[in-house]
Amino acid sequence: KVPTLVLGGDKDFITPAQCSREMAEQIPGAVCHILPRASHYAPLECPGKIIAYIDEFLSTIPALGS
Repeated sequence: KVPTLVLGGDKDFITPAQCSREMAEQIPGAVCHILPRASHYAPLECPGKIIAYIDEFLSTIPALGS
């Protein structure tokens, strides 16, 4: 019942992309994005893309959307 965004990197060896996908599949309505060429440090490697995904996700939540 809680909006959920799962972000992962396709080069993440700590939480492999498949784990992120499976986690999102277990959460009803979850949104999952896997960032190409990103590791577990995706927020440092591609902050612009992370921010864009978070902004997009938050805009879909009625109480938070603008």
